[in-house]
Amino acid sequence: NLGINKANYFISRNLAHKVTIGDNGNILEELNISYKNASNTRMGGDYKNYLRIVLPSNTTITEILINDTPQVLIDAVMDPLIYEAKDFKPPNGLEIEKVSQDNKTIYGFIVNVPVGDITKIKIKYTLAANIFGLNNFSYNLKLFKQPGIDNLPYSFSLAYPKSFNIVNATDGIKREEEKVMYAEKIIEDKDLIINFAKK
Repeated sequence: NLGINKANYFISRNLAHKVTIGDNGNILEELNISYKNASNTRMGGDYKNYLRIVLPSNTTITEILINDTPQVLIDAVMDPLIYEAKDFKPPNGLEIEKVSQDNKTIYGFIVNVPVGDITKIKIKYTLAANIFGLNNFSYNLKLFKQPGIDNLPYSFSLAYPKSFNIVNATDGIKREEEKVMYAEKIIEDKDLIINFAKK
């Protein structure tokens, strides 16, 4: 929270994560984050949030929508000599900071959730990895529970090609035909692992 207020107490969150592994081996993902700000102008205020998404190295964001409106994505202005200048005008679009760290690509941007409102963020991205030609592979997902949040409602689905079978998966993952699903309130860091083998 960058708003220097007490809005955090009034914020609830919900995450829905959808993964699609295509027949061509490409891995496409979509993350939907919903923020609800139940505060008012007397108690709380707008929730100005710096949202960071930690993704595998060389992951490319293809689209971000805020309340179903596609955003124009631009590189964040990070030089204080530029953005603190008297004549600086913020660029039009959603400023995205991109950082590489510990074999991860981290994207960050500002999200504002007004008093008494709901803000929905949809992030679409493509992983650099490709499973085409592989006889087996593993999808490993590390969920980091944000400190200070009691629990985080989270749902996950993964659709995969008919040419693969699931060998084993983390407890709690439900299997359907060419699809797996998982849902839980995250109270601590969590690893989801699904191992696949070619039929």
